[in-house]
Order: sequence, then C-alpha cells, then structure tokens
Amino acid sequence: MKALRSTILLLLILSLPLLFTSATIRWMASNAQLYEYGFSKYEISKVTGIDNADLNKVAQKMSDYLSLSTNSPQVTVQKAGKSFDIYNQREIDHLKDVRELMQLAFQLQVIAVLLITVCVLLAAFRKGVGWAPLLKGFIWGSIATVALMLGFVLVSITGFDRFFLFFHEISFSNNLWILDPSKDYLIMMFPSGFFNDAALFWFAAVLIEAVVTGMIAWNVARRMKEQQEPSAATPAT
Repeated sequence: MKALRSTILLLLILSLPLLFTSATIRWMASNAQLYEYGFSKYEISKVTGIDNADLNKVAQKMSDYLSLSTNSPQVTVQKAGKSFDIYNQREIDHLKDVRELMQLAFQLQVIAVLLITVCVLLAAFRKGVGWAPLLKGFIWGSIATVALMLGFVLVSITGFDRFFLFFHEISFSNNLWILDPSKDYLIMMFPSGFFNDAALFWFAAVLIEAVVTGMIAWNVARRMKEQQEPSAATPAT
C-alpha cells in the first residue's frame, strides 16, 4: 500500500504541471480575443494595411484552425480595394506544423486528466489509500509547477528572443518558420512582441492555477488533519 501511495504522489507531481501548462496553451490558442488584443496593441492594421474587420476574421479563423474546428487557416481579406488570400503556401505549411504542436498539447492534456482521474479514483475507492497521498500530490504537483514557471522566467530573463529561437529550432524539423516581415503577413500580424506578451500571460495564468490549487489542497489537508487529531484528554477521575 505504501508503494501505491508513493505512485499516486509521483503521478500527481508529474501530471499537474503537464495539465496546467498544456491546458493553458490550448485555451490561449483557441482564444480569438488574444489575437485581437495583439492586433490592437501592435497596430497591425497600420502595419499591414488591412482593416480591423478583416483582421478580426483572421483572428477567429486562426482560433478555429488551432482548436481543430476547421481544416484551413486561409482567409480572404481586402487591401486597397483588392481581395486576396492572406497566407502564401509557406505560411500555410508552417501553420500546419504549429497545429501539430497544438494537437500534441491537446493529447498531453488528455493524458494528464486521465492520470489525475485514476489517482482520484484510487484515493476514493481503494481501501487503505485515503485522501492524504492525493492531497499531498496536489500540493507537491503545484509546487513543481511553480518551480517550472520560475525556471521559465529565469530563462526568459537571459533573453526571450534567444529562447524563442531555440524553441523553434527544436520544435520544427524545417525552416518554414523563417518568414520575411516585408511580405509575409503571418509575421507582420504576429511580431515578436506579441509572443513575448503571450508568454508572460501563459506564465501568469499557469502560476495562478498552481498557487490556487496548492493552497486549496493544503487547506483541505490541514482541516482533515485537525479533525483526525484526538480530542483533548479527559481529566482522570
């Protein structure tokens, strides 16, 4: 039984960071408002010459594409009275690679949820396990997530651009991500500042999720421990 409790603890320490990071990435990738915020902040309409209404269509299509709701990211927009497809073939091919990364994030989220569900079921129904190892796992899993995020901050402080470059080099097996900002609309619409902002938002969201989860688990564990403590000894007669 001790081995089972240790297994639950280990699974949660591994699963919680995986869940928090992948779920937040999934939510951000499917959030059109995040793209619209970036378009507004970096004045993408002025940069590209495309009006905000069409850029909002681009944002929604990107959200749908990365959340696997549509099969193509392509959008027809207007500029100077002429209609055209906003992405060239190189950009579409790169977005296919990005979508594959999003699919991986989705799969990791599912794996994390399944592992956590197994741990909860064992704690609830396996005799002799109890809730203590589950709560301990949530606490240490949250701590592991915070440590991971602090590590991410340290790496980013040394140079986000270098980190972002390294991420692309290890994540993609081709150089389709190297685009020309003078003619490729994908990089015009999503400059490095947008990804820096997105990374900060991701960090903050994951950190909040981990801290809140850890605090709730710690508080529940503390109350359970207090309830299990024997009452004050009755004075001897």
